This record gives sequence, C-alpha cells and structure tokens, in this order.
Amino acid sequence: DLIGSAEVHKYVGRAPSGFGFNKIMLGPDRRPHNPLINIGAITVASLIHPNLPLSERFNACFSKYKAMGAGFTPTNVSFNNVVYLSEKQAGHRNYAIGHYLLNEGCVNAASTSRLMEILELYFQLCSIEVDTTTAAIMGATLANGGRNVFTGREEMVRQQIYCITEIA
Repeated sequence: DLIGSAEVHKYVGRAPSGFGFNKIMLGPDRRPHNPLINIGAITVASLIHPNLPLSERFNACFSKYKAMGAGFTPTNVSFNNVVYLSEKQAGHRNYAIGHYLLNEGCVNAASTSRLMEILELYFQLCSIEVDTTTAAIMGATLANGGRNVFTGREEMVRQQIYCITEIA
C-alpha cells in the first residue's frame, strides 16, 4: 500500500521463477520474477519510502507487521540482531545480487552507497521474527481480505492480497 501493486510490478514480475530463492537471474523482461525471492525482495526494498531515512523505512515495515499480527495476545514481532549481523557479514550472495541489480538498472539506486542502504534495509527486514500465533493472525488477516480479524482494521487492500496469493 506504500506505492501500489501497479508501481511495484513495473520493477518486479508476478510469476514463479522455477529456480532457487537466491538465484541471480532476471526474467525475459529484465525484471526479477517476483518479490518473494531474494532478487525481487531486494528490488522491492529499494521502493520502500526511498526518500526517508533508513530507520523510518524499517519502522514503516515493522509497524505493518505488528498491525497485521495484532490480536488477543501481545503481538510478538521482534528484531533478531544476531540474524541481522550474520546476514550483513556473510550475505555475500545478496551483495552480489544487489550489484547485479544496480548494474541492470533494476533498483532505485543512483550509487553504490545508496545500494548499501537498500541492502541494509533488506537485511533488517530479513531479521524480523514473529511467533506462530502472530503468524496465524497475519494469515487470518490475509484470508479475511486484509481486515485484521481481531482489531477489525483494514491492514491491506484486496489488490495487495491478490498479488501475494497469486505468487505464493
């Protein structure tokens, strides 16, 4: 809901790739196959509030997770710093994917320093954890047309849900 599915899919396709999640490959249209594999997720990370500071970009996503998982128990959405540091230190393939995307013009980055910020956000987002109850509430929110079954608030629009479920 930040920029809309039409804008997202200008940069990322909608089809299953048929390859592993960390394959360094674009589709025939020179876009990542979909946003659910590393190359597509890194591309989408470049689109999330690109003009805001990194902390605000992360918080926008973290807050969305919390809202989607809000229920009758305290929402258990957390940040795993150990995973984050490991991703940042040993995510060589993701750095390679980022540079490939930059070279191909697929990410919203004008420089290598901007790319590093995108990868930083990507690593942070990969380090968000939820417990099984919260994951179930998130799933119920998707199944309920984007309306959280406990809070009654609309957390996602139907078009977003369609885009998620057509790929997953």
